[in-house]
Amino acid sequence: MNELDDLLSHPVPAVADDGFSAHVMRRVRVAQIRAHWPTAVALLVCIVLLLVVTPLDAIGALFGAAVPHIAGLWALNLAAGLVVVSLLAVRPLSRM
Repeated sequence: MNELDDLLSHPVPAVADDGFSAHVMRRVRVAQIRAHWPTAVALLVCIVLLLVVTPLDAIGALFGAAVPHIAGLWALNLAAGLVVVSLLAVRPLSRM
């Protein structure tokens, strides 16, 4: 072995960062949260406008008429179940 192999084969001692890494990660999390605010506000505004413009009794009548027909479609129920299972599986798998 040469000198470089000797240096690379031994573990490197830990470097004290005095909380620098935690500070950077905290700033990254805050930046991610701030990046999602415009989307959340736009979605909320759209929902409020939809509820103001569309009468609630019309929405209820629409769902009341559509749900029995949708419940009988096995392919749609299967697709909806697969979407739910996929969404539930993505989060645990992304943490691996």
